[in-house]
Amino acid sequence: MKNIILVGILIFFLLFFGGLGANKQLLEVSGLILGLISVSFVYIKNRIIRFPYGFSYFLLFFLLSLLSQIWSRAPQKGIESLILFAAGGLFWLFFYNLKTDKKFSEIFGWSLTILGVLFAFIYLGSVLVNERLPWSFSLSAPYTGNHHHLGDYWVLPFLFLLTKIMKEKKLIYLLLILLGIFILAFSLSRSSYVSLALGAFIIFHKEISPRIKSALKRVVIFSTAIFMLASLFKTTLYSRIYFLQGLAGIIEHPLGVGLGNFSIVSKEFARTFSAQPLFSSNAHNIFLEALTGIGIFGLIFLFWYYKVSRILLKTSSYYSAIFFALSTNFFFDTTYMIPAMLWLWFISLGLAQNSNA
Repeated sequence: MKNIILVGILIFFLLFFGGLGANKQLLEVSGLILGLISVSFVYIKNRIIRFPYGFSYFLLFFLLSLLSQIWSRAPQKGIESLILFAAGGLFWLFFYNLKTDKKFSEIFGWSLTILGVLFAFIYLGSVLVNERLPWSFSLSAPYTGNHHHLGDYWVLPFLFLLTKIMKEKKLIYLLLILLGIFILAFSLSRSSYVSLALGAFIIFHKEISPRIKSALKRVVIFSTAIFMLASLFKTTLYSRIYFLQGLAGIIEHPLGVGLGNFSIVSKEFARTFSAQPLFSSNAHNIFLEALTGIGIFGLIFLFWYYKVSRILLKTSSYYSAIFFALSTNFFFDTTYMIPAMLWLWFISLGLAQNSNA
């Protein structure tokens, strides 16, 4: 038990630094090492490693991505992406094999909430001292002038707090939910609003009662209203033109340009769909990122996601809600480049499959 607590604490701090965005390369390697240690610990303790449903498809995707390094235009970027995914896969294995109970889900939910508060206070502190945070792909530093990834992250503790306040009307839950509403509104992240609505539906759709319907209705109305409000400050058409660039890149490079190299595709087609040159370093879509990276081989990644998500859609746990909320976010945003967010995607998948095993 003490060893499990120690590993849990290490993962908590890894997610904390993985959310800050500082020393990203060192952190990615640390995640890989901790993932290996975690899986080794489970094997030593249980004398066996159970492989979750869909793991073979993910392993095939990883091996094909590794193979694509042969023709990658910029292998260094591919190595970084491979390390991120390798660590994520190991965390998936570890949490799928971990023995959990209802108490663990409480600890997990509160851990995410504490992390969210810490990220918020770090950003607030930087504002108060008028110090610009230097980190890229961070949950504390602004992503752009009108988009803050903190809102994308806060969907996760917000969903947990929704489950808590539906059972008990405590002041602490209400205050934290109000904090979450403020952060979501402040972030102007439209992808977070869609993620929140879908996550809430996943949690409560099997418990539809007049009370739950009322709560879901409020969440959907809030998410829709704030989505429309955020759209007043941001364009929609031009901000998604890299989707078209990605599709053109797949046609032009059927074997891909190497994982993590979307910038190459974007530069090639920067003027194709607009009079102004529009360029992006990332696809803003994790599936398009895989397809432009390893070409037609990336279809195995889509197939992997289809297989695991089809099973999870039959459940209504908090873990499943996190997985689908993050999946939605990754469909419209670059948050999959933030180590903490990508690893939480795999962690929630492992926990969701574990709870239904």
